[in-house]
Amino acid sequence: MLVETDGPCRNAPDIPPDAPRSKPTYIKKIITKVAKIRDTPVDELNDLVVDNFRSFVCNDARLAPYLM
Repeated sequence: MLVETDGPCRNAPDIPPDAPRSKPTYIKKIITKVAKIRDTPVDELNDLVVDNFRSFVCNDARLAPYLM
């Protein structure tokens, strides 16, 4: 499992320019919501997402600098 936001990008023509924007920092809120839906502790889900991200990018030299 991976999680993401659409932020800060927003290019849909029907969204008013003054509407709130999504932010990458919303990941914490998304993980909290998914954990609640799955009835999983937030820390456990966060670890799962981080581990999955690492395994996804570990063999790509262009993405390796983003490993935490």
